[in-house]
Amino acid sequence: MRWHYHPVAVEPEAEPAGAFAGADGPSRVFAAVALADKLDTLAGYFGLGESPTGSRDPYGLRRAGQGAVRAALDFWRPKAGEKAPDLEVLLAAAVEGHGALKRPAAETVAAATAFLADRLAYVLAARGVAPDEVAAVVGAPLARTLGDPVDAQARALALQRVRREVPRTSPRSARRSSARRTSWPRPRRPPRSTRSCSRRTRSARSSPPPRAWRPPPAPTRTACGPRFLRAPVGRFFDDVLVMAEDPRVRGNRLALLNQTLSLFYRIADISSLGGTS
Repeated sequence: MRWHYHPVAVEPEAEPAGAFAGADGPSRVFAAVALADKLDTLAGYFGLGESPTGSRDPYGLRRAGQGAVRAALDFWRPKAGEKAPDLEVLLAAAVEGHGALKRPAAETVAAATAFLADRLAYVLAARGVAPDEVAAVVGAPLARTLGDPVDAQARALALQRVRREVPRTSPRSARRSSARRTSWPRPRRPPRSTRSCSRRTRSARSSPPPRAWRPPPAPTRTACGPRFLRAPVGRFFDDVLVMAEDPRVRGNRLALLNQTLSLFYRIADISSLGGTS
């Protein structure tokens, strides 16, 4: 209880890390109390229409937001098979607990959620994740980033590691697909002459990784699989004209790209990444 105003700093080793080293039970109690305090603060002030602007933050809401993020990342310490705190759900509950506020509840939740996502991005950047990697992970279209901030941090670190291991990685399929996140048509059977390369790409997308690969511990496992699509995706763009004149063939190939991209979008918005060298 005496630590419930913490954490203040965002570094993993900052207070009160030492007080809860090796003490998961007390650490979880602290995380619960700290989250309740900070999310209640955010819900109340955002419900009154008060939010930080520029350098102005008289109520310390940025500190409260990043403190809530760090409490979830560093102090809840989920047990095996247990989910991390869902900050979206908890924030909505905090808004509901205030009852009638100056601002409509749905608008308050949306504004506070966006603010908390920005604080998560700040914490990840402060921990050494590159800005484009932070933007990619926090903005992943098919991942509820605040729903599991521990997984979001794991995805960011895995993405960082993969980019270091594979030089000159670039989001080729995302750049070639200008209609990103569009409702493309479902794939239909193309003419026989166009199937070979598309079949290889579909096969690579659904095949297990090479036998020599060893999966890392969860929760980073899902962040490593799509790199094995690099070669077949490269061949696809070398050998296949995606924007074919035949509307049926074009729709089929765009749908195939959409299905492939959905694997990446569960991890990060790869179109936000620049190439590395």
